[in-house]
Amino acid sequence: MEQSRTDSHDGLTSVCPLCHCTNESAVNLLVQCRYSKRIWLAMRDWTAGNFLASTNWGKLPKHQPVQLLVAWKIWNERNARIFRRGYSSVTSLIAKIKDQARMWCIAGAKNLREIIPGE
Repeated sequence: MEQSRTDSHDGLTSVCPLCHCTNESAVNLLVQCRYSKRIWLAMRDWTAGNFLASTNWGKLPKHQPVQLLVAWKIWNERNARIFRRGYSSVTSLIAKIKDQARMWCIAGAKNLREIIPGE
């Protein structure tokens, strides 16, 4: 059963802070949200990966670092909007993800280096 965040005494609402269209849940935030979908599609195109079609990320070990990085950055964006009144556009967040992925390659993430263009 999927659990949504409910209204609370501190003024937080249950609406997704990224798309403002649906109630927030983990599935919505990371997979169904319009904002998140645009991030995932851009990363799929950038890495020429087909990891969005898989329901089992474990079958795609080369793409796991990208999947984890994207999920982490989406979660950070959610928290920035809720707790710090921050905001990153889709384009800005994609650039941040790409920069972080490149840094991971420089640091020695060889699986990631195999799927990142120009690395």
